[in-house]
Amino acid sequence: MRLALSIYLITLLISSTVAQAHGEHDWIRQHGYQALDGNPCCGIDDCYKIRPEEVSIQGDMYHVTRWGASFPIKRTLPSADSYFWMCVDEMDVRCFFAPLGGV
Repeated sequence: MRLALSIYLITLLISSTVAQAHGEHDWIRQHGYQALDGNPCCGIDDCYKIRPEEVSIQGDMYHVTRWGASFPIKRTLPSADSYFWMCVDEMDVRCFFAPLGGV
């Protein structure tokens, strides 16, 4: 009985660690957000939190100064928190999330 309980607890610990390994942007994966090409926005460690002071609006684009990247406002997805999030693939922005109210 004790061995079975130990195995259960170890399995539970490992599965909870794996579930949390995606980081604080896991809400992107959990909600199944997709880029325009139908691919998932979020893989492992490819979405980055962007502080509001690092984002400006230039015309109809959000511009992220730290990355030198721009993303169309009309293609922006809603953020689950008060931060901007950018998901990239080989330095191509797949998805951009903005808090309600934008900059």
